[in-house]
Amino acid sequence: MVAGYDVFKQSLEVRKHIGYLPESVPLYPEMTVTGYLKFVSKIKGVPRSKRAERLDVAIESCSLTERRGQIIGQLSKGYRQRVGLAQALIHDPDVIVLDEPTAGLDPRQIIESVTN
Repeated sequence: MVAGYDVFKQSLEVRKHIGYLPESVPLYPEMTVTGYLKFVSKIKGVPRSKRAERLDVAIESCSLTERRGQIIGQLSKGYRQRVGLAQALIHDPDVIVLDEPTAGLDPRQIIESVTN
């Protein structure tokens, strides 16, 4: 059971309640951070009325404010990992699955991410 839904019988509904960050984040390098996260929010079914708020929360939570307009392909590996974390959080999931979430982050970034 996840968020009250049977994983086997209601897998599509369960997926709406899970945020996932794979070890190797599948990003679109030609998109900006904001453009990518807006795209992901639509795919994950964030209501239009809440998209701007969820975008701001994800960007702030992952310390991406200064990078929000930057092209993803120009980001360091650590910042790309943060974008991946932001996409896992964008729809405010009940459960977050992180596979090697600190891969590519330097020790200061890890401490900063944990304390945020």
